Amino acid sequence: MNRSFEEIAYLYDEEFSNSIIGGNQRKVVWEKLDKIFETNDIQSVLEINAGTGVDAIYIANKGCKIKTTDVAHAMLDIIKDKVYKASQEDRVRVEFLDLKKPDEIDFTEKYDLIFSNFGGLNCLNEEELKSWFGSCERLLNDDGLLLFVIMPKSTVVEFAYRRIKNEMKVYRQRFSADGLDVKVGENVFKTFYYNPLDVKELAKQFTVKGTKITGLFPSYLNDKVSKNRVYRLIYNLSEKFGKRLNLPAKYGDHFMIELKKTKRL
Repeated sequence: MNRSFEEIAYLYDEEFSNSIIGGNQRKVVWEKLDKIFETNDIQSVLEINAGTGVDAIYIANKGCKIKTTDVAHAMLDIIKDKVYKASQEDRVRVEFLDLKKPDEIDFTEKYDLIFSNFGGLNCLNEEELKSWFGSCERLLNDDGLLLFVIMPKSTVVEFAYRRIKNEMKVYRQRFSADGLDVKVGENVFKTFYYNPLDVKELAKQFTVKGTKITGLFPSYLNDKVSKNRVYRLIYNLSEKFGKRLNLPAKYGDHFMIELKKTKRL
């Protein structure tokens, strides 16, 4: 997987972070992070598959210590540069971490919050994701929290888009335990999709505190939303009424799920 993201690292902010769709979805996640910081004593954060470090800087600006990790060295280089420019070297530690190699995880450190944004965990198959939740239990302090942003199986805009393009075979692969081959740069890697109930089943040592859609439109439609008035109108309406309807989280492009470590008796 890291080869794929090594290639796109320097385009990631332009194509997602700074896009209309990506920017609006990140605002929703930051609103949730703000609520977590306001209602919990969060001093230490572990971020998984951090991308280019946009969230790491935001969290550091809240006064938290954060260890931000990724599997792509090019992403880590970009994060280090952002941390330096933001003068946050005292709060942000940048490290390599491959979730597919759990034996390399440092369990001597404990965290109040473990965070992963925008599909950072969708690289894991069911067995790997279940194992990761076991690792999270060991990494969290008592009463620690998880906030993960995950791509679901049942996203409605993807369904409609693939139906229109007569590509339902691609959509149905989201429901396969074998995952879907997704092209990133010039490489292809396996992506696995999980609805909220799937996550709950794999994380039985945690209590689900809540779920929420971050947005309905996938980021690959951003170019159409930016340049086509019809797509932009549909997008704006979906954002407006999607929030009002409070649709189940599984229908979003991504959904947030907040989990709390269950106390052992």
